[in-house]
Amino acid sequence: TQEKPDAIGEFRLGYAVVVGKEMIKGPLSRVGDTGKILAVVKEVIAKRLSVYEGGQYYHVAVKIDAYVLGQPGVPLLISPKSALVMQVTVWDDDKKAKINEVPVQMTVLEGLSLKTFIGSGLTQSAEVQIANLGEAAALRIEDWIRKQHEAEGWFDKSLK
Repeated sequence: TQEKPDAIGEFRLGYAVVVGKEMIKGPLSRVGDTGKILAVVKEVIAKRLSVYEGGQYYHVAVKIDAYVLGQPGVPLLISPKSALVMQVTVWDDDKKAKINEVPVQMTVLEGLSLKTFIGSGLTQSAEVQIANLGEAAALRIEDWIRKQHEAEGWFDKSLK
């Protein structure tokens, strides 16, 4: 059983929305299924953030601008790491408004492991790379909202 993480104020995930109609394939990337990227990122964000059981609903909106999936067979020196470039906005359900008016841009890279050290394209399928990027994106967003709560008071109990 997984331990429950510390609460992030009153945060409770309402919806995780992930879009990327204009998502582009980055340089030296293998082709990825953009629909699969969107679905995986949404699923992992929802799973990771739904453990928080605060008293107010917040929605996390993500727009994926670009992806890079490391290619197989590219020499070690230029072997690209897999990455996602995305913009994130959090919405307050009670106020029906964005908490951060300007989306925060994030670039996430696959976590470093023995399999990704030499370039994940050499050792992993595109599906595994996408799953790793989904995990990295969800972790980064969770970390960011926790920091915003601690530094800016996001997710404190609001007076209705």
